Amino acid sequence: MRLAGECFHDRGAVALIGVAPRKMVTVDPGPLEEADDRTSLDVNHDGFVLTAGEEWGAETEALFGLAQQLAGSGRAGVVVLANGGDVARQEASRFLEAGWPVMTLSGTRRAADDLARAWTLPGWIHPIRRRRARKLREVWGDLERAQVEVYEMASDQEEGLSRRLSWHLSTRQLLKNGFSSWAAYDAAATAGQRLTRRVQRVSVGLAGLLTVGSLVDGSYAHPDALKWALVTLPVLLALNSSVLDFMLPRRNWMAMRAAAQAVERAVYRYRAHSSFGLSSSYPDAVPEDALVRDLAAVRELLARAGVRSVVAPSVGRPTKLPNAYDELRDLTVREYTVNRLDGQLTYYRNAAKRLERLQLTSLAASALLAALATWAASEVFAARWVPVLVLTGAMLVILQQRARWQDRIALYNAAIADLQSVRDRHARADDSDLEHLVTEVEDALERESVGWLQNMSQSGLPLPPAFG
Repeated sequence: MRLAGECFHDRGAVALIGVAPRKMVTVDPGPLEEADDRTSLDVNHDGFVLTAGEEWGAETEALFGLAQQLAGSGRAGVVVLANGGDVARQEASRFLEAGWPVMTLSGTRRAADDLARAWTLPGWIHPIRRRRARKLREVWGDLERAQVEVYEMASDQEEGLSRRLSWHLSTRQLLKNGFSSWAAYDAAATAGQRLTRRVQRVSVGLAGLLTVGSLVDGSYAHPDALKWALVTLPVLLALNSSVLDFMLPRRNWMAMRAAAQAVERAVYRYRAHSSFGLSSSYPDAVPEDALVRDLAAVRELLARAGVRSVVAPSVGRPTKLPNAYDELRDLTVREYTVNRLDGQLTYYRNAAKRLERLQLTSLAASALLAALATWAASEVFAARWVPVLVLTGAMLVILQQRARWQDRIALYNAAIADLQSVRDRHARADDSDLEHLVTEVEDALERESVGWLQNMSQSGLPLPPAFG
């Protein structure tokens, strides 16, 4: 409480009210005698509610009732648990049962660390840890429906705590829903992309092992089986990226990535339009209605794509949002240019360079596989047409791969050119030009997103036309 007073005493919009048993505190800020177990009231608090009772915990009912009264039904509230003993644990449990979000500061020890451990307990627990886990669950009860957010004091920055508290206390629920949806779609897309890449690596490894196994154990295999193994397996390796494009995980993560980008565009448009009232882009609707409509459209498109929804009620501020980013205040030209426009320009420039490197690596590997397949076919088959056919098929695959890589690189370069043009046109823009700036940038990003989807789905199952 002393730390809270030091942090907030100079912030006029924050009122600090302390609640304590009258007999456990003293209004004298001076040092207490050694035998006196009372606590001095912090001078930086604005006021105090002193209750009856002769021990800590007697104030819990008054504390809970006061918090409920101040928050009311139309305001948000949040509980911060730092350190704490039995009384703090009982108070936190009371608020959890009432549906309040509790932010526990992990690393401050005692009750705060116990709640963090209870909240993050895995489904399967090692027998040695079961007794400790059972005790934690007995103390904190059923946390399945609780709203707990763990804040790591050792690794998170101080600004992150302020941002998370602002998120909980903000009443801009629609905007928070937009950011939460974006984070959920983005996380699902990243997980699906990683799964697809792992499956691709496994399939390539298995095909390579089969090929090596056929060569090593060829003396024990049937001659015809060895011939077909030497010819078909290297070709399958060259075709692997195209074959695996038909996988469902790939289709899912593409849809999720498109959904995340669509939500992000909708959120930025909403922030720009809500900063200055009605929008010329949505002449018949207020910004809130437009955002609700855009979020519903994304959910509908995902349902039509056969992808299940991943959006759930958010416990707190998405972790992917940087601490320095204030997502809840009105948007300005400077903030949008720095955080959105310049950020996207940097991303596309780095991505274009990375794609060029991947293109060279992919084509070199495919050419090597084609050469090995041709050589193997010429060694095994007497007929000249067999290696020629293998080489022709492999070269067609390589040319197809090169065309797809070139399309993606060209798409990214076009996005860079569009965004740089917008950047130059609005170099001296002020906040009155915010809506035009946001519209031009988001339209350019939408064109790139549509082109990316078309390029990525050329060799796989197409997404519903509505995404394009």
